[in-house]
Amino acid sequence: MSVDNSTSLIYQATLSPGGVVGLISVDAREATLNQAGDVPGQLVDAFHASMVDGLTMLVTSQADCKLPPSIKFWRDIAEHYFKALCRQTTSSQTQWTSPQVPDEQTRQEWLDTAPPMRGLEYASLEIFAAIWTQLDVHTQSLVAKTKGGLASYLHKLRPDWNLVGRVTFHLAENKKNPERPFAFLATFTEGTSASGSVQHIPLAEALKRSIAEKDSEQLNRLLAPVSLAAQKNELVKDLLESRAMFTPQAWGIKKAFEFLSSVPQMEEAGVIVRVPNWWNASRPPRPQVQVKIGSKNQSLLGGPGALDLDVGVSIDGDSLNAAELKQLMAAREGMTLLRGKWVQVDQDKLQSALKQWETLQQHYVSGIGFLEGMRMLAGASLGDTAIDDELRSWTRLEPGPWLRDTLASLREPSGKIKLDPQSHLHATLRPYQVDGVRWLWFATRLGLGVCLADDMGLGKTIQV
Repeated sequence: MSVDNSTSLIYQATLSPGGVVGLISVDAREATLNQAGDVPGQLVDAFHASMVDGLTMLVTSQADCKLPPSIKFWRDIAEHYFKALCRQTTSSQTQWTSPQVPDEQTRQEWLDTAPPMRGLEYASLEIFAAIWTQLDVHTQSLVAKTKGGLASYLHKLRPDWNLVGRVTFHLAENKKNPERPFAFLATFTEGTSASGSVQHIPLAEALKRSIAEKDSEQLNRLLAPVSLAAQKNELVKDLLESRAMFTPQAWGIKKAFEFLSSVPQMEEAGVIVRVPNWWNASRPPRPQVQVKIGSKNQSLLGGPGALDLDVGVSIDGDSLNAAELKQLMAAREGMTLLRGKWVQVDQDKLQSALKQWETLQQHYVSGIGFLEGMRMLAGASLGDTAIDDELRSWTRLEPGPWLRDTLASLREPSGKIKLDPQSHLHATLRPYQVDGVRWLWFATRLGLGVCLADDMGLGKTIQV
């Protein structure tokens, strides 16, 4: 257990209303077993300094221990940032490409899988994005102060993140060649310049130098991660055996997609991989069946058919037209260029997901109840109809315009609900009481039961 012997305390993660992650000590006698773990003293000191110092410390080998679930959750998010950073192209000591904030679906998964912790109710998609951005700003500041730039900074954090002395596979868009719209190049990082920029040379050139210098040890170091990647992946095996790896390549869509899909295997073997920023190996950009719940205006939220189901196909939440959908269904190489973006295409899974939701839409042609809609938005199945887990990643569930605005007003009535309770009351309500009356009136109109939970003495009676 993470116990301070002098005080019998263990540490857990906490989140403040302002979105600041910290550590809090808890009496060991009150902590459950699943909250236990080991928290090094330097990690506690780092979080006391600042949230970003603590998150950065979490990803170092010094914090490589059995952490309590609440702290491990934030370590995983910090590692997600730094691994994304390792994939970025470095240019100089002070200027480099920051990894993009994870998409909404990834952040929603973080929210859904967060373990119990104090302040979890403050977690949101916006909070995750803000923490990511603060971590990036902090990293930029530290890199600017590090001799050797980003490569040296990453190596100090974790030796396995060292960029120097490593083989890198690069895949970039080749927009001048529509027939082969991607370009591949393998390089070796031989060092950094005085300004901190990482210096790449073609892998073939690095091999020639090792052979000329009769440095077999260097040669083995060069080829070891490539050979391991070849054992794990057929594409790398073919590139190595055909020696195509040692010359620049122009690739078609199918081969580029195969490469992109193999990024985790190559990185696991020790090869650094550079790909366009729009690609996320764990969640490729893809069209999804978009299911909107509650698009039409309703007078009541009660009843079995209060919410309609609207089914279509979208990319990043933007609906596709008939011509774009036809293009998707005609693609046969794993990806297609749509609206200026390369997106993954799997006709079978997309068609299956679309068919499943259209069948549900026809079955519930009169709509679904409010509670059913809320359960669906939370990821539960609809009634006795099970949703295929394999197809969930091809589905985007979200509230429709009317339900989205209604839920927003229920969560935060201030300024959204148009009602002036003072017009019929010979008394002056405090601002929070005005919001309470608006909320009671709005929820009652929707047919919902309500419970006002102000503290004692704050005027619930007059609001009711």
